[in-house]
Amino acid sequence: MSRLFERQRGDLWGLLWLALGIVLALSLASYSPLDPSLNSLTIIGKPQNLCGYIGSFLSDIFYQCFGLTSWLLVVVALRRAVSRFSGFKTEPAKKRWIVEGLLLLGLACLFSLHMQETRFFSGSIRVGGWLGYVLVRQFLPLL
Repeated sequence: MSRLFERQRGDLWGLLWLALGIVLALSLASYSPLDPSLNSLTIIGKPQNLCGYIGSFLSDIFYQCFGLTSWLLVVVALRRAVSRFSGFKTEPAKKRWIVEGLLLLGLACLFSLHMQETRFFSGSIRVGGWLGYVLVRQFLPLL
């Protein structure tokens, strides 16, 4: 009985990761700078984001912080869903979180370093996000 519960628990986690990946992908794909978010107020009553207000706020936060590197979060969520459904044992969770976090920060910094002035969505989003921009500006003089 405990084996059955263990299998169902893995499938449940897989469904949660899959749902998170799909919601995040839909909200990032349908991002509009005209939608209401933490740093903008509009007179448009309904957001154009496919995930509504939650998607509007979520996509704005991720795009502002990480830029286009936010799509890596979608890939990570879908990868975890597939690994949960397949039952494939991966490396320890702590190591996986550290590697994925460093990959996210590293890509944001590389985008900010090599495409400094490139902006998307009517000039409101930096390609590496604010996090990549700030880290590059802080560490570049040290190098």
